Amino acid sequence: MHAAAAAAAAAAASATAEAAAAGTAPDAAREQQLQQLRQLQKGQQLQQLQQQQQRQQLQQQLQQQQLQQQQLQQPIHLTEAGRFALCFFCLQQQQTAINRNPCSSSNSSSSSSSSNSSSNSSSNSSSSSNSSRPLAAAGIPQTAARAPGAEELLQQQQQQHNSSSNITAAAVATAQTAAAAATKQQEQQSNG
Repeated sequence: MHAAAAAAAAAAASATAEAAAAGTAPDAAREQQLQQLRQLQKGQQLQQLQQQQQRQQLQQQLQQQQLQQQQLQQPIHLTEAGRFALCFFCLQQQQTAINRNPCSSSNSSSSSSSSNSSSNSSSNSSSSSNSSRPLAAAGIPQTAARAPGAEELLQQQQQQHNSSSNITAAAVATAQTAAAAATKQQEQQSNG
């Protein structure tokens, strides 16, 4: 009797253990599935956030490009002081260009003319000396006229360059005074 009772108790215990094991196995599988679903949801949420950020960045870039195009299309309105400053800048650029290449074309022509004049003067001097020999032998004095040399031509070109630089300097001075007057008027109007 005791042996039969012990065997029955052991069978019941094994049955309960198997049932408990069978009950816990589906729970573990469900938890794994839930974790996988959560991970998938997190991945989808991250992808959506990244896509939203990319869209926002693209929209910002498009807005910036549109603003730049609008600014380029808008006309530039200059005040009187701005116009005088622009004129002054243009005059300065012209003056620097003149200072860098002073009379480049006239120098080339002057060199050719000076060489021609020197050759002409030498030929004239030689011809005058040759022609003066028989006259001197005859007792008649001979005075040959001196042709303009290279120094005189260079002096003329220097005077022309100085006159042009004086004109540009006067224009710069007038632009400076006009700009100063315009700025004073604007300051007086702003002060009231």
